[in-house]
Formats: sequence, C-alpha cells, structure tokens
Amino acid sequence: MHASGNDQGGDQGFLGIGWALHPDVEYLTISRRLIEDEADFFEINPEALWRPLIQHGKTIGLERSEFHETFAAIARSSGKPFVAHGLGLSLATGLFDLSSDPSHSAEANRTATWLDRVASDASVFDFLWYSEHLGVTRAGGLNAGLPLPIPFTADVARDVVDKLRRMSDVVPVVAFENSANMFWLCPPAASRDGLSADHVAREEANFLCTILEAADCRLLLDIHNVWVESVNLGFDPFEFVDRLPLDRVLEIHLSGGSDSDPSWLASGREFRIDSHDGSVPEPCWELLDHVLPRCVHLRGVVLERLNGTFTAEHVDGLVEEMQRARSACRAPRDASRGPHGPIRPLPRGGDFEALSKFVVGALVDPDPMSRLELPPRTLSDDSLGALATMDSDGFAVTGLVVRKLRFERLYRACDEARRAFDTDPGAFVEMFESYERQVPATAWFPEEEAVLFEHWLEQWRGGTERT
Repeated sequence: MHASGNDQGGDQGFLGIGWALHPDVEYLTISRRLIEDEADFFEINPEALWRPLIQHGKTIGLERSEFHETFAAIARSSGKPFVAHGLGLSLATGLFDLSSDPSHSAEANRTATWLDRVASDASVFDFLWYSEHLGVTRAGGLNAGLPLPIPFTADVARDVVDKLRRMSDVVPVVAFENSANMFWLCPPAASRDGLSADHVAREEANFLCTILEAADCRLLLDIHNVWVESVNLGFDPFEFVDRLPLDRVLEIHLSGGSDSDPSWLASGREFRIDSHDGSVPEPCWELLDHVLPRCVHLRGVVLERLNGTFTAEHVDGLVEEMQRARSACRAPRDASRGPHGPIRPLPRGGDFEALSKFVVGALVDPDPMSRLELPPRTLSDDSLGALATMDSDGFAVTGLVVRKLRFERLYRACDEARRAFDTDPGAFVEMFESYERQVPATAWFPEEEAVLFEHWLEQWRGGTERT
C-alpha cells in the first residue's frame, strides 16, 4: 500500500457534500442545479466511463464510453474534485494466477483490464480515492450484477485484501463499502455459537475490522446499507456501527430505497431494498448523527440517487437533503471516543470458491430456490451448513433483484428487446425466461448482454421456423 489507513489522503481536509453522477442525459439535465450549485465534489462509477470492445461476439477489451467526455467536461468546467466508486471489480473473487483453471486466469485478466482502465481514467479525473463494494459479484465466469454476501472467514478476507492492494497500485487511497445483504452466509463460528442476528452482526463487524487492519485501507460507510441489513436481518444498527473503527471512515453514503412487494414471497414478508430510489429515511439521519463525531478522518458525504427515479419536481427535496447533510457534518469530531474493541481471529472457511460459484449460479438462474434445494455434494459441511441456515426469503428476493438487473442490461442496450417488451410485455417476458434458462449470465456491460441476446434470438427464431 502507498500510505497508512489513518494517513492516506484522509487528513487533507473535509471536501463537503458530494453528488453521484450517472451516465444518463436526462439525469444530468434534471440534476443540473445540484451539480452546479450544491455539490462540493462528484463521485462516478468507473465502469460508467467504459464500454466493451467487442469483436466476433466476444469482448476483447474496454474503451471509453460516450459519457467519458461528458464527465471530463464537468470536471474541467466545475474544477471540483472527483472520486471513483466501483461496483464490478468483485472484491471477494480471488485471483489464482498460477492455476490451470481457465476461470481463474480469466478473472485475473479481467481484473487487470479493469484496473488498467481505472488507471487511465485517474490520469484524466485525478481521483482522490477509489472505493469498491464489498462482496462477490462474479464467480465461475458468471455475473450477478450486484455484490452478493460472503462468509466472514480468513480465506475470504485474504482475497479481499489482495484486491484492495491491487487497487492501491492504481489509486493510492482505497476503501471498501459495507454491504446491504438480505441474507448471510454464516461462518462456522456463528453456527457453533448460535445464529442470533446480533451475534452474526458482531461477526460481520469483526470481519470488516480485520480487512481494514490487514489492508491498511479506509472504509466507505454506507448508512442506508447498515439500516437495510438491520431491518432485513434483525439487529441493532447503532451497536453495529459502534463496533467499527470509525476513525477509518473516509466517505459516507446517504441514500434511500424501497420495500419489496409482499406478493413476491409466499410468506408475505417484506424486505428493505437498497434501490437508491427514494428519500433518505429518518432512521438513517439518526444513524448519521450518531457516527459523525467519531469519523475524525471523514473527507466527504455523498448523496446517492439512481437515474430514472426522480423528476425536476424532486430537486428541491434533494437540495434540502444535501443541505441537511452539510449541517450535520458541522458537528465536532471527537477522536477520544473509545476504541471499537479487539479484533478476533477469523475462522478459516475452506471452500468459499466452490460456495460462491454455487450461490452466484443459483441466483442468476430463473428459479434460484429449486437450485438451492440441490446443492452440490462436493461442498464442505461448513458451506452446506451456511446454506441450510441462511434466510431463504432473503435469498429469493436477492434472486429477483439479480434477474431485474439482467433484464435492465438487456433493455438498455438492445433496441429489438426494448421494442418487443414495449409492444407486448407478456410475450417478451416468456421469451426472456427462455433466454435466461439457455444463456449463462456472463455479461457485465449492457452491450455484452445485447450481443448474447441477439445471438440467442437468431437461433431461437431458426428453431421456431423449423417447428
């Protein structure tokens, strides 16, 4: 690493309140007041700056997207700082460069290509820091589209630390974001000691502390993520954050979300979803006020809102949220406010690679619950125990979100799919379900999903004509 966790870029002063930019013309137009008058700095997803370079149906590299210059122009005209916040690096997907397994070398090559692009963009935007979501996004060549839960074990922590160190070779100041899980994959220690939600939340906090210490990095504390997990899984969010080394917090995220429809599950249960499509809930403001005094090295707070989730009428409310966050950040910091407690050794864990391949593979399947009923016998007893004790309702809702993301990738990039859905949604859903069953979910970028769908559509039409 290039600098220590308590020193790396975090003590150069508080930037203020940031706004997350998205590659969407309407979004940038509607939020112009926020961009020009309210935001002190900007956060961008580096993958939004790229598009796949595709030849003969295969991605052979990454190139600048059409929004790269748009964001660069904002950087030049505003003179405001930029930070990078990634989604798809998949921190918990290990790199096994010496293995003969093709999926390992493919992941190593993908990571290298990803980080090369970040390095190129860092020279343009001068990123002050680079953060990533904690979790596994990809496994066995399959892509879930969002970070999935990981066991809180030493082996997984090692892989996360390795990726963070590689990130710091590109942008010296690095951080990871805490998760918004709807289920846990509990490690052996949790299984032995009982599966109370408060106990597992303590295991998760200890896991985060271990990574921060081993990688000597920083934490992006997402307040809504903490609250989402506490609501969905049933623990005290204030106790959870009190167990974290808040002096390691570099950035804070504020956002809202939505509740799942009770009809999605046979149980009628509702889950909180971190969908970035609503106002910041009041409990999140209370949690923000609780943590701020101990975030002595905080550099910025970013308000997140997803494109397509607000109109010009909502801008005044977003301005009020940014101003409320700015006011909250004026609270004095107190470095003397107690340690978070000793870090306990993590259990080994063993076969996370096999477990992650199964979990990702099941969640990208059109029927995740059927896959869950038949896990491979090759999984270890610890992994089978984690699957048996996890929240199956949370697993089911996560599978729905994964499917939704795949549909959105296709809808964004494929004109034919978009026309078919807009013309006859019911018929297209049946077609999409056939596509899901027959074509593995390997795409990350919408353009890659479109290529897969168009190739499948040619074969599907040919088979329909023959019959």
